[in-house]
Amino acid sequence: MIRTLTGHDIPFALALCRKAGWNQLQADWLRLFAYEPDGCFVAELDGQIVGTVTTTRYGTDLAWIGMMLVDDRYRRRGIATSLMNASLSYLRDIGVGCIKLDATPEGQLVYERLGFQPEGSFHRWSRNGETSPRLSPSRPSDQLVKSHLQLDQTAFATDRSAWLMQLARSLGFEPVRDLTRMRIGSMPTSPEMKFQFALTDPGTG
Repeated sequence: MIRTLTGHDIPFALALCRKAGWNQLQADWLRLFAYEPDGCFVAELDGQIVGTVTTTRYGTDLAWIGMMLVDDRYRRRGIATSLMNASLSYLRDIGVGCIKLDATPEGQLVYERLGFQPEGSFHRWSRNGETSPRLSPSRPSDQLVKSHLQLDQTAFATDRSAWLMQLARSLGFEPVRDLTRMRIGSMPTSPEMKFQFALTDPGTG
């Protein structure tokens, strides 16, 4: 059974992350759930959470699908496809024009069957939490300078300010893995991918 995620499901979702070797924290799940409560789904089998997926919308131009997890004991039963169909239906009903995700090598074939097309491959980096940058006392953590938001909009070709304002309240991190960015649909304005890479990849210095 596919249903919307509730706050009570988050510990089970977190356990799936750990089992898969992902490093998301409870705070990450709470943030995603708070931002898009109707667009986060779980697969339940015999009263047990066996899969998850989340969506994050930036208006109706662009949305991101994430946290696509299925317990390895229940894979190859169509659970991932059912979760993806639930998230796609949710976003299409709202009228989102372009839907993207970052695919692991294991998930890419599933997404291609659903119509996603590769945009390019990239790698993610992690950092030591003990060396996380400190926010300036003169710049509250829940505020972002307008010029920063404009740079991000240039990079992504859509307004993500609502999400970024929420994200600025906590310090983020990235798991280390190779991924393929994939999409369905198109955006009114094409993002500046080179600029986006420079903004997001610590490997550029």
